[in-house]
Amino acid sequence: MRFYPQLLSYAHFAQMGITGVITKPFEPTTISEQIAHILGWED
Repeated sequence: MRFYPQLLSYAHFAQMGITGVITKPFEPTTISEQIAHILGWED
C-alpha cells in the first residue's frame, strides 16, 4: 500500500495535533515566513 499525503485533508492533520503543513514544491524565499507562522512566531 502506498501513502499519498496529498490525499489527507488539513482537518485530518489537525486531528493528529499537527498545526501546520508545508507542501512541496515550496517557495524557498518564503519558507522561513511559513515556518514562523506555523510556530506562532509572528509579531
